[in-house]
Amino acid sequence: MNSSHFHPKKNPAPRPAGFTLVELLVVITVIALLAGLTLAAVGGVNQKAYRDKTKAEIAAICNALEQFKSARDYYPTNSTTNAEPLSLTNTTTPNDSLRPFYIANKVQTNSSGELQDPYGNAYQYQIPGAKNPASFDVWSIGKNGTDSSDDIGNW
Repeated sequence: MNSSHFHPKKNPAPRPAGFTLVELLVVITVIALLAGLTLAAVGGVNQKAYRDKTKAEIAAICNALEQFKSARDYYPTNSTTNAEPLSLTNTTTPNDSLRPFYIANKVQTNSSGELQDPYGNAYQYQIPGAKNPASFDVWSIGKNGTDSSDDIGNW
């Protein structure tokens, strides 16, 4: 055998245990991206839950108003003109209460006794309704707290 062609492999310097800075940055970036996507998805789920709860509460209020009319032959009114929206309260007409018989504890109230939507705003009520002239309108002014396109109502 010709020993001139035989070269023993040189042992490279042993690599220190651990991660390189680039590997750590890649892992941190991936984790940050996944966390951002997860938080964005959770926010959308919460908003959908608020909208769904508001729709369910409006349905309960409409049911209560229909029961009220069935028992008394009129919808509750306010002592002021009915052309303007009013907040639904425990008692909208003297001696006529929508609670506890009609709504029970399905809808929370604020400190003024107004029926409160999940966004913390009072539900609005108008009879005759602008969008339902044969009956009434009940709506939530939504997340932004003003009458706008994000309102949720019985129309």
